[in-house]
Amino acid sequence: MIMSRKGFLLLWVFLIPTYVLAQQKVFVDHKLFKFENKQLVSAEDGKDFVIVQAEGYGQKELFQKILLGLNNIYKDIDKIVTKIEYDAITVNAYYKVDKEDYFYSDEKDSLSPSGYKMYKKVGWAERFVFKFKDGKIRIDMPTFSTLDAIDLDGKSKVLDYNAVKNIKGQYYSINVQARDQIILIINTAFSSTEDDW
Repeated sequence: MIMSRKGFLLLWVFLIPTYVLAQQKVFVDHKLFKFENKQLVSAEDGKDFVIVQAEGYGQKELFQKILLGLNNIYKDIDKIVTKIEYDAITVNAYYKVDKEDYFYSDEKDSLSPSGYKMYKKVGWAERFVFKFKDGKIRIDMPTFSTLDAIDLDGKSKVLDYNAVKNIKGQYYSINVQARDQIILIINTAFSSTEDDW
């Protein structure tokens, strides 16, 4: 059967809107995550990763959207992003604290009113991993390796992951900020439009 030009045009006119409508609007919020035993996990099943459904998007397109979102958020992403073309993107970022944020460590300090040493949070090193398949993005829960701080005498201190995990509130605080960063990356990626120029 040979299709006429008119028939082809009609088919084309009906298929394009169907394809566009098939692409799901992708938006995530904090409800995708929960805290369980001081760990940030998937709210759905408690796993150490979340799946963001993105029906209608191919693996390559999802990869490019997240890369575009990262490019809109971070300066000089070549220094912090490694990628396996169309399969995965790893972000190794350093977050600098831009406000006064103090915490008590688990170190004893007889001069402190609380009995524990106080530090000012400076920043921390963190890692996000995004993996891609047709219609899905897997995001491994963020991990961080160190928290940089300064004590009240101005001496620098690097606290490792396990030390921070035992400090009341700090592990939670850093994970909340990491969760919010993931949400920002996804929502920026899917609100970004590539200019047709």
